[in-house]
Amino acid sequence: MSRPLNETDVSAFEEGATDLFVDPAANRDGEALQITGLEILAFIAAKVALPALVAFSSRALYDKWRKPLTRADLEALRKELIGKNLSREPAVPRAELISDAIAKLVAEGLDEEKARRIAGEIVDKATAKAAG
Repeated sequence: MSRPLNETDVSAFEEGATDLFVDPAANRDGEALQITGLEILAFIAAKVALPALVAFSSRALYDKWRKPLTRADLEALRKELIGKNLSREPAVPRAELISDAIAKLVAEGLDEEKARRIAGEIVDKATAKAAG
């Protein structure tokens, strides 16, 4: 990436990851339920997506943030990402990124097939973001 990440970059990446969890045809519930549901999905997506994005910065940062993340951890990670330059290739092998993401998604209650699909798409989005 030719410029450092900014807050808009990080937010847009998170929103794109959250969209992977939402089936527009399934959004038929009341607005209050949708907002709560979307907040939960955004939290789960961030727990997987932000570590995938930081993997394009450095291995040390990825290892620091690969643990299960709390809301406070995510805020700290967002702040740490801002200003980072991303490499075109991750500092972590793609297979490891996907495997870690699948494990986090399964721990959140997703079935393995859906977790595998979403994990692959999140890593693809991180790759595209890093490419600029």
